[in-house]
Amino acid sequence: MSFRIRALLLVGLGSGIGFSASAQSSGRGTSFGVLAGATFSGISGDDAQAANLKTRTSFALGGFAQIGLSRNFAIEPQLLYLRKGAKASDADVTLAARLGYLEVPVLGTVRFPAATAGGVTPFFQLGPAIAFKLDCKVVVSSNSTTITQKCEDLDPDPILIKSTDLSLLFGAGVDVGHAKIAARYELGLSKLDDSGGNSDAKNHSIVILAGWTFRSPR
Repeated sequence: MSFRIRALLLVGLGSGIGFSASAQSSGRGTSFGVLAGATFSGISGDDAQAANLKTRTSFALGGFAQIGLSRNFAIEPQLLYLRKGAKASDADVTLAARLGYLEVPVLGTVRFPAATAGGVTPFFQLGPAIAFKLDCKVVVSSNSTTITQKCEDLDPDPILIKSTDLSLLFGAGVDVGHAKIAARYELGLSKLDDSGGNSDAKNHSIVILAGWTFRSPR
């Protein structure tokens, strides 16, 4: 290899490294990752209070893309499968409403970047989400007996739930290297009832997520 070719390769390599470091330090670029965690969901409204509904615990899993616009700000669209709902108990009988959704949040993320690579980076998030109902089931448990039925098949009073649900999300978290931990509150904006009645029931949830970020190729 001639001296000139070797010099050109070294210059090109140095330029690539410099560009990558500059992109990382500026916070710009796109990264992808996976998320999993727990949901603590309830249903608000006068009807829910009258029924004495309580929080139901379930799970969430999915992925995200983080689009860095500056060192301190990013847009983070997510795609999650999660379960919401509520439960009620009376003597030895427990009744749970289980709502499965495919949720698409789009979150604005304000970051406080660490001074060194691999450091701790706190962040705050705020944004809307639209969720598409995949299923609705009612689970009745008594002693060792459990009965599960679709909401719309209940007789004589079927439960009709809207196919979409709008929420406002706000929360905070921390990135530690490639690892991510976040917690947020999801405030339901849409009424759940699709029967044409006057029910004011809405979803609300606390979601705690852990994730891992895979950097995009440079």
